[in-house]
Amino acid sequence: PGPLPAAWHGRGELAARWAPTGDLPRAASLLRAQDHCRGGGATCVLKQKFSASQFWDDCCAEGVTVFQYIGELCRYLVNQPQRQGEREHRLRLAVGSGLRPDVWRAFLRRFGAVRIVETYGMTEGNVTLFNYTGTPGAVGRSSFIYKLFSPFELVRYDVAEGAPVRDAAGRCIRVRPGETGLLIAPVTPRTPFLGYAGSRELSEQKLLRGVFADGDTYFSTGDLMEQDAAQFVRFRDRTGDTYRWKGENVATTEVAEALVAHAALKKKKEKKHHQTLRKLLPATCRGRFLGSSKSRRARSAPHPRAGGEGSRRSAGPSGFLLCKVLQGGRGGREEEEEGRAC
Repeated sequence: PGPLPAAWHGRGELAARWAPTGDLPRAASLLRAQDHCRGGGATCVLKQKFSASQFWDDCCAEGVTVFQYIGELCRYLVNQPQRQGEREHRLRLAVGSGLRPDVWRAFLRRFGAVRIVETYGMTEGNVTLFNYTGTPGAVGRSSFIYKLFSPFELVRYDVAEGAPVRDAAGRCIRVRPGETGLLIAPVTPRTPFLGYAGSRELSEQKLLRGVFADGDTYFSTGDLMEQDAAQFVRFRDRTGDTYRWKGENVATTEVAEALVAHAALKKKKEKKHHQTLRKLLPATCRGRFLGSSKSRRARSAPHPRAGGEGSRRSAGPSGFLLCKVLQGGRGGREEEEEGRAC
């Protein structure tokens, strides 16, 4: 039936508010939301559609203490006009994916000390991450113990070739701390990859063989990540969105962060962000962020069949999404009434 934002409330402190942009059977709603309600005894309350202007009223009316988000949903809330009583809620926890660091910080400053748990996962994938420390911008934190339950590796990736870099022996190369690499996970009986429906070739394209030893198999997420010295993992880009510039790999997320901080795009009365972006971006990469007028119209329209969990990821603000992110601070009717992803 289409997107059905929902709210949960339950006994005592066991409660949650869920507002996904996908269908109810998706992994995010099933595993993070509905299963937690059923297992913990909470109540799930469905609404016909999401409304940023009514969100906090709904939370107060239902006594909500936890809600599930996608990154765009939080941006819709931050972009709403400030009003009295928006901190008079019982919300204590927000769990979801795709929350940009700037929106994360703005959300906390405006709506109070809500604990945010950012997560990463794919419906078809065999690796999950979650940021349990509340560090803005990180999708997870690795450790020896964590990798026993959800093992993964970051390996060097050649953007021009569209494949992992291999050494003289044909093995993949692990990245150093602070270096961006492709996120892969071993395919084992404990962490299987069940494959896609359809031809076998579709599933085979996601597998890497002989990664570190003869006979091993790894699932390629198609996502570029970075792990720092403190073992925090941050999403950088989709493999298809990163491009080469003067001999360096440049992620669209890095460009987005620089543009968001630019003075020309911080003016409240600025109405022509698209023209401003064309002036700021090199001609060689404008298409990746702005696209043609035809592609912009196509991307702004709702897609009749959204992809899987992995294709929906909202962390990478590339393409027309970047232009929409920078279109002022209030959000239009489309954001407020339908919460439709850019």
